Amino acid sequence: MDGRPSGPQWDAVLPGSLRLGDGGQLSLVTQQATALFVVHAAPTQPEITEGPYDGVTELQVDEPAAHRAYVARRGALAFIVLDGREMGPHEAVAELKLSPRGGRWAAIVRRAGRWWVLHEGTAVAHDSAAGLRFCPRGEHLYYVARDGGRERVVHAAGGREGPSFTQVEWRTLQAASGDETTGPLYVAQRAEQRFLVHRGELGPPYDSIRSPRLSERRSAYLGRRGDQEQAVIDGQPGPWYDEVADPVIAEAADSGYAYLGRRGTQVFLVLPGRELPLRWALAGSLTLCPDGSHVGLLG
Repeated sequence: MDGRPSGPQWDAVLPGSLRLGDGGQLSLVTQQATALFVVHAAPTQPEITEGPYDGVTELQVDEPAAHRAYVARRGALAFIVLDGREMGPHEAVAELKLSPRGGRWAAIVRRAGRWWVLHEGTAVAHDSAAGLRFCPRGEHLYYVARDGGRERVVHAAGGREGPSFTQVEWRTLQAASGDETTGPLYVAQRAEQRFLVHRGELGPPYDSIRSPRLSERRSAYLGRRGDQEQAVIDGQPGPWYDEVADPVIAEAADSGYAYLGRRGTQVFLVLPGRELPLRWALAGSLTLCPDGSHVGLLG
């Protein structure tokens, strides 16, 4: 640590396994012969070694480095290991997630042919589940569940469920803050139409949706119908263009944003209530001041 050798010698350290906490805490997966061990070291504490295991995945620490977790395997059995305590065994562990803060955790595990979401001492069974998402302070957990051929977003902490869809694109699921009124946000599909869902409300239907983004106060995404697309910012659709670049949003402002749109060979700089044609066909990156009152364009 800090440029000095630390701990015993190992045959190998698994590539990509190193985790470093804000206070200098270090976690990594090491190998001795065919066995794997998880090593935790801190500047003022004795080194801790956990194992041996046949496999280790999902090693993670929360933001203050107060908690650590990973998935371990012995033979055909999988275990969740939280702060050195093994939980299981399970047939499989599909996902494990620590909250960024708050000391909470959740996992999706397989038991008796079904998938179970474990959280806050509860276990809920589904045909399948994916996309565990904590808000930054850890009070709220969301995930996508599939039962009976339909999918929906579940708010685990409150036991509430969102509307049912043919499919929910779980990789788009986002939970922005500890205030549940700001989330979650995700893309869902009914028949051939896709919708951006935010606060349980469906946006306009599109053929495809890309670049969904949710912050503490604001949201944005791009929707396409046929050969045209538009930016939707804070729930308000903008003008149609042949192509739209990802918007830049002023987080400190209620309405500040900027993005580039193209119709044919004409490129426009789009601002709240304004569309400014540019004199060149190619344009580079945009930047906004914090309150959204000034925009910079590198062309």
